[in-house]
Amino acid sequence: MKIVLRKPSLKKMISSRTSPKRIIKNSIGMLLQQLHVIMKKWFEKQ
Repeated sequence: MKIVLRKPSLKKMISSRTSPKRIIKNSIGMLLQQLHVIMKKWFEKQ
């Protein structure tokens, strides 16, 4: 089972002119996406 966590570096996040709201939404979105994938794999095992 392979779980890939992709995190852009902080410098890149700061240098690219994104608002804090957008960064938070993006990170939450990524977390939810990974949770979904993990749950899907878990249900397939059952």
